Amino acid sequence: MRKISWMITILILLYAVRLATIAWLGLAPDEAYYWYWAKHLDWSYYDHPPMAAYIMALFTGLGGNREFFVRVGGLLSSLLVIGLIYLSCRRLSPEDRDVPWEVIFVANITLLFAAGCIIQTPDTPLLLFWTLAVYCGIRILTGGSASWWYLWGIALGLGLLSKYTMILIIPCQFAFLLLA
Repeated sequence: MRKISWMITILILLYAVRLATIAWLGLAPDEAYYWYWAKHLDWSYYDHPPMAAYIMALFTGLGGNREFFVRVGGLLSSLLVIGLIYLSCRRLSPEDRDVPWEVIFVANITLLFAAGCIIQTPDTPLLLFWTLAVYCGIRILTGGSASWWYLWGIALGLGLLSKYTMILIIPCQFAFLLLA
């Protein structure tokens, strides 16, 4: 239990730093590009689907055109991702209470995840919907109702609105279901 408390304390500190960072760090060129999309919403754009723009439009519409509101959707998405990771690990390993926290801790100290918490790109919502699809697959596999397939399909659709590489979840998920 002491190890879990230590990890939770570090995670809280990491998210406090990330929360402060998104407010004062200037926009990266890609973020400014996606923010421009948020001002001109459409069904798709030249090089990416629109989900990053939709998220930015939602939060800048609520809070204004400041860096914090351009990025806060990515930070909130990362919190949802760690929640889904926790639920997935608890479902796959119910007897070991340390595993979910260890996985969340390792994910949060990796550079790519940390960057995704701070800089809003199409990869941020992609990770959210990918993780949601994996969780739905775990629920299907562990005896959940057939309605989990519907949520899996919604996660797939929203993921495809985030980044086209979401299509790769289909062979990955079915391989997981066949091999498990």
